[in-house]
Amino acid sequence: MGLQARVTLLVVGLVILVQAGWGLSVMRANSNLMRAEAERRGIQMLKALAAPCAVALANREIETLDAILASFTEEDLTGLDLISISILSAEGKVFAHTDPSQYGKQANDPFEETAMISDQQVELRKASSGEPLLLLSMPIVAGLRWGTATAVLSLAPVERQIYQHSRRVLLLSALFSALVGLLLSSLLQRSILRPLDRLTNTAKSIAKGQLDARVPPLERGDEMAMLGDVFNEMVEQVEGQTRVLEGKVAERTYQLRQTNLELQSAVAQLEQLARTDALTGLDNHRAFQEALAFEIDRAQRTGSPLSLMMIDVDHFKSYNDTHGHPGGDRVLRTVGKLLRNQLRSIDRVARYGGEEFVVLLLETDAIQAELVGEKLRIAIEKEKFAGEEVSQPGGRLTISAGLASFPRQATTGEALLDLADAALYRAKHGGRNQVWRDRSRDQ
Repeated sequence: MGLQARVTLLVVGLVILVQAGWGLSVMRANSNLMRAEAERRGIQMLKALAAPCAVALANREIETLDAILASFTEEDLTGLDLISISILSAEGKVFAHTDPSQYGKQANDPFEETAMISDQQVELRKASSGEPLLLLSMPIVAGLRWGTATAVLSLAPVERQIYQHSRRVLLLSALFSALVGLLLSSLLQRSILRPLDRLTNTAKSIAKGQLDARVPPLERGDEMAMLGDVFNEMVEQVEGQTRVLEGKVAERTYQLRQTNLELQSAVAQLEQLARTDALTGLDNHRAFQEALAFEIDRAQRTGSPLSLMMIDVDHFKSYNDTHGHPGGDRVLRTVGKLLRNQLRSIDRVARYGGEEFVVLLLETDAIQAELVGEKLRIAIEKEKFAGEEVSQPGGRLTISAGLASFPRQATTGEALLDLADAALYRAKHGGRNQVWRDRSRDQ
């Protein structure tokens, strides 16, 4: 065999080896890129889903979770082959699922058990049918962690696309190797190694996430130039799909964030309404009971005193019967406003029921509370109420009040209320228009 033939065989062998290595590198980089892209888009999907689910999951609003999940899965997920999405509570119970039959079940899959305590989790596994699956999880957080969103995606479309692209790369590589084998060894540097280096560098850049990387223009008519064009076309398709998905995810995320803000505002308004007396604008019975329990706990920790005052409008039925319910409502609103204006900002006043009000005086002992009670009584007595001279005994609308203090007289909220109510009874049956406290309990 002559030297020229040996050189030709050597060149062809080297070209085949180099081209095979390049093809494997491109296929590997392309495979990793596509799988990583599927993972990234899946995580973005769960992030977009977790934000609106946080408030609904915290409030156990199952129907809202189902609605969010339904509206989300109706969106075009641009290439993501979604198998299922589930919303798990902090205890691992399924609160929402794309498969309604899964609702209420307890998570027992190792991936789900790990996901409930993980910030973010990704797992690759195969189904019993051999289908490649991608399992993703994302915590659902709104101040506290209320649960976890999980998704199962099929990688079968990605693997098919990888196979198709790999076949194209292999076919083009084989064509390129056959053509280059006919060239002289003097064309090796210009026609093979330099283009190969460009393609390899571009593939590596893309594998690192630089989707805007492209193969520089090669000489026209060269097989490597055709391969570079095909490679660039393939990358442009991947980049285009990614940009479209990012745009849709961003738009959907904005819409869901706006909806979430509206839901939070509505919840806050409902919570405020649930704690406010509609007639007087003061705290209602429920809100006062919560405040009393909280302040008793704090007073027990700090050792500071507090006093509770029960107030009743004297002869209110007489006023109501004479002037009608609208007139009685005006009296209650005025009394509530006067009480609020006479108290400190740290004190709590609420409508307890009917014509009864209750006042919680923080860091105030029994003696100080009695002075405050007298101040409130005098303010009401001096106020001019329409028609009081006709309906009220003595021509003046007045109040009676009963006092009890923590910790000298009682150490629980229930005991304070009982003592204050008993003291109010003494004030009412002792002539009304007075503040009464049981001084025998001061010791």
